[in-house]
Amino acid sequence: MSVWSKGEAIAKRGSTSKFPQRETDTTLASRYGYPRTNRMGYSEKARLVRDIRLVFDPNRLPEILGDDVDGKRLQTPIPITYDDRFTQCAHLLADACIEPVESNRLYGESLTTALLAAYWTNPDRHSKKRRTGGLSSWQLRQTLGYLEANFAADVSLAKLAALTGLSQSQFSRAFHASAGVAPYQWTLQARVRKAQELLAKADQPISAVAIEVGFADQSHFTKVFRRQVGVTPKKWQRD
Repeated sequence: MSVWSKGEAIAKRGSTSKFPQRETDTTLASRYGYPRTNRMGYSEKARLVRDIRLVFDPNRLPEILGDDVDGKRLQTPIPITYDDRFTQCAHLLADACIEPVESNRLYGESLTTALLAAYWTNPDRHSKKRRTGGLSSWQLRQTLGYLEANFAADVSLAKLAALTGLSQSQFSRAFHASAGVAPYQWTLQARVRKAQELLAKADQPISAVAIEVGFADQSHFTKVFRRQVGVTPKKWQRD
């Protein structure tokens, strides 16, 4: 998938900052495509304009959404409309593309899958029980075993889904129902737990710990650690 993000924003202090127009091709949103569609609208008093253009390949949708794909929706033009789920996913995906260091591949693929599901599945096709059911015991064991062994690596949603025989969309829903968090959130929690073990054993440099548990740099590690634990790694290690 190719992503373009552009626009002009009025900052809180009243100054104007611009998002440069650019094509972003990152692991956050690769592989998925669909014919380009322009969605247009206007507001006389708009103070913020952000535009994200997504290109999808319909041949990849069954792999991502499984039998949840609604063939009729694929063949029917979608009129200009507003969808809360789609808009929320688009905002998060645009932010991740602008600042990719804040995220990872699993996060980007999860967002892309949720965005696709918001538009190209019919929520009424399947029962509520099927849509919210969790993983079976063997599927959960297989998934957690893989994540435990690879939490510091560049884990893909496609790989996790393949381990369970589900589509990426079905796996994401089922994992959340079983674990209580999204796959990428579980991975971040595992990284922080491992970091705490390393910080407690010896006076290791925080930058080295950050890299060892899978973070891109110390800044990102500190932000995630403080969000989950409530204090910075340095303060936690000292106390």
